[in-house]
Amino acid sequence: MIADYPLTVDLTWNGTALGTSDWISMASAAIAAASLLYTRIQARAANKANTTAEAANRLSREANVVSTEANETAKQALHLAREQFDAERQTQHEAAGPKFEIASAEKENFGEWFADIKIRQVDGATLETARVTVSGEYVRGLRWSKYDDEWLSQPVDWDMPAPGTTFDLCVELEHEHVGPPNVGITLDCRAADGRTWQRTYTAQPVQPPPEPHLTRRQR
Repeated sequence: MIADYPLTVDLTWNGTALGTSDWISMASAAIAAASLLYTRIQARAANKANTTAEAANRLSREANVVSTEANETAKQALHLAREQFDAERQTQHEAAGPKFEIASAEKENFGEWFADIKIRQVDGATLETARVTVSGEYVRGLRWSKYDDEWLSQPVDWDMPAPGTTFDLCVELEHEHVGPPNVGITLDCRAADGRTWQRTYTAQPVQPPPEPHLTRRQR
């Protein structure tokens, strides 16, 4: 028969005898210290990760700001380029358009004052038509001629203008006008290909000098 004896382990630590419970206590303390160390390491890693994430977010926000500013700058540059392109096209369009001159402008009194104005196209595109309108402070309207009482409805059509061709206007003036009247002339021009232009001019009809009287010398 084997007797029952309590199982005991006696170890020493730095010369001090330690029982099993002492070793268990030391092991528990070591585990707790390791756990605390691990927790601190994890916390530091988490803080570092958070700092890195915040830095990444900050960089992302800054990149978005830069991208937005770059897009706005690109839009402005594109807008300016389009404006410049449109301006150049308009300049070319105007340069290709018709050019006119006031070939003559005289006024005469036939009981009423009339201005005979001759318009000449001197350069530019051949047109399908030019619609002519006159206006001014002392302008009453257009007549077929100073010998005709019929008024013309404005605008009047000048068909197929081309360089070298002329168009005559008979403008009735207010009887009590003062000085050379300013007759505004507007031409709304259209080419056969659909291009359009508007040209404006001012004529100042003046009364021609009287013709000299011939006298017969007697001997």
